[in-house]
Amino acid sequence: MVLTFGVYVGTSTVTGLLEAGLSTVVELKKLDSEFLVAGEDRICESISWELRNVSSCDWFCWWTLLISDKTPSTSMSLNGSSPLLLKNSDSVLFGFASLSTDKFETFETFDTFEKSAAMSIIGALACQKDSYLRSLATKVVSCNQQGNRYQVELEDTVLFPEGGGQPSDTGRILVGEQSLDVESVIRSGLKALHIVDKPLELGTTVNLNVNWEKRFDHMQQHTGQHLLSAILDKRDLPTLGWNMGEMINYVELPRKLTDSEKVEVANEVNSKITANLPITVEVPPDREVDSVKGVMRIIHIGDLDANACCGTHLKSAGQIKGIVLLNQVSGKGSNSRLNFIAGDRIFRYTESSHEILRSLSSSTSVQAEQLVDKVNALVVSSKKLQSRESALLKELATRTAEELKQTLSEGKTVVFHRPDVGLDFLNQMFKELKDSPGTVVLLSGEGKDGGAAIVFGENTTEVSAKLKELLTGLKGGGKGKFQGKVASYGKGELEKVKQQWT
Repeated sequence: MVLTFGVYVGTSTVTGLLEAGLSTVVELKKLDSEFLVAGEDRICESISWELRNVSSCDWFCWWTLLISDKTPSTSMSLNGSSPLLLKNSDSVLFGFASLSTDKFETFETFDTFEKSAAMSIIGALACQKDSYLRSLATKVVSCNQQGNRYQVELEDTVLFPEGGGQPSDTGRILVGEQSLDVESVIRSGLKALHIVDKPLELGTTVNLNVNWEKRFDHMQQHTGQHLLSAILDKRDLPTLGWNMGEMINYVELPRKLTDSEKVEVANEVNSKITANLPITVEVPPDREVDSVKGVMRIIHIGDLDANACCGTHLKSAGQIKGIVLLNQVSGKGSNSRLNFIAGDRIFRYTESSHEILRSLSSSTSVQAEQLVDKVNALVVSSKKLQSRESALLKELATRTAEELKQTLSEGKTVVFHRPDVGLDFLNQMFKELKDSPGTVVLLSGEGKDGGAAIVFGENTTEVSAKLKELLTGLKGGGKGKFQGKVASYGKGELEKVKQQWT
């Protein structure tokens, strides 16, 4: 039998007494980061536990235990105060235990229990119960500094913590006249931690506001993904993963869609949006509390789809407004990633794309419909010009090297600099001069843009070392041939190099 329960305990002791049957009392003790339970012939093995700081003197301890005995009675005795949650495979009990009266009060539903409990957990947060809730009055449970930021836990939150492929919400915490921006909300076990730049006092009552525009956008993308994945599932194309981007999202599929499949899927998805299918969140009566995911929830899109999800969702498919399928790119292994956008992003994407088309049309002096042909022609022309330029530079480098050969002799160092060429040009000169006497310094570029440097010949080591002294932005190395990059040329540095080896 699996038993899950939580209880407030003092810092002086982390001990609870559970009556597992009518006569046997088992004791829970913290021992080497594990909870071991023993009592006569009964043994309880800990599956997981979490200790959550509530205040300077109180902690909330959440235990999940595997008990070898039969279902325990509802009689409880605890070394600490409540709330308490009991759950097993046969029945679910939610309630409080009181040390003073030694009674255990049960509630019929989890919702009733949560209204009485001090803190909400992942899966049962205010933002997950009502994704349209924009503000909430709550209290500070803990505040811990991490670097130059603070992680604030609240009794409940209207800001969704990242998870399920959905980024976290952002918003503001208002304390009197003070306003703190919530940069993000992260998960820590079953807790939601709000990242802010200033500390908050424990027990302080605050007002929490969500960035609604961002929240609604996330709901459009996430609900849109659920609908798209449901349609793809019907074609034996399961969603292996998904990602919500700043503008473009993707679902990862086991293979690439054909052009006809892509059209069919897009049409069917948008027909379901037009049909305005209802979207509901179901919390099963025997709701599970996963130690990582929290309370399990099922998202229903009409009779079309039912999927476990922790995210925030729309109330109806019509609010998605539309889904556009974009291109497909390679994913992991043989997988394919289908890019898509949904909701109001479609309007922003259309406006942005139109501006790009308008700008390109103006630059190329053709209508938008002719842009593809025009760009293709420009690409072909550019490749021809690049090939011609490469051939001419190679010829120029060869001739320049032949001229430089005439000035070389044993023991002599010659400097060549040309600002309008690159490393390829210098390497071509090196090929022509590498067997010549003396030492050669080849430099390219100028000013803040920097350039390239190659040193080779009889005294490569000595000359390159001196060159590094003269050019403060030079980094590089090599044996026999020094090659490096000049981040930038300082004022007068090139003149000093030329004077050094005139």
